[in-house]
Amino acid sequence: MVRAVVAVPVALAVVLGLSACADPEPEASAPSAPALATSYTYSLASSCGERGFIGTFSVTVEDGRVTAVEGLDEPGGRAADMPGVLDDAPSIEELTARAAAEHPSEVGYDATGLLTKVSFDPDPQAIDDEECYVLSGYTPAS
Repeated sequence: MVRAVVAVPVALAVVLGLSACADPEPEASAPSAPALATSYTYSLASSCGERGFIGTFSVTVEDGRVTAVEGLDEPGGRAADMPGVLDDAPSIEELTARAAAEHPSEVGYDATGLLTKVSFDPDPQAIDDEECYVLSGYTPAS
């Protein structure tokens, strides 16, 4: 009788232990990104981290390259006037590629698969190396 009482908890522990060793649930993959126009505008809110490219912006992309950045708020206006702002402003394709290649700490897509937010933290032990973006208002050029 003692063996039966001990056998049940041991068997239960073995079953639970084996289920813990099973392959974890596969991570949800990013939806297929929609085909973007080669020329478009979108709004980009850039926050977190200690860097110059902080604020809310209207970003213009022509033939796949960022060609204009306009600040939409006070920090964005200051950043848009800085030299090199066109190099700092990402296109939607660049952020989508980074989100697929790196391990963002947060990522979101709309129902069509268009990136809507992404946050990167390359070194969680470092202070203020994060990049946080919220994307909206994608409008293909006519």
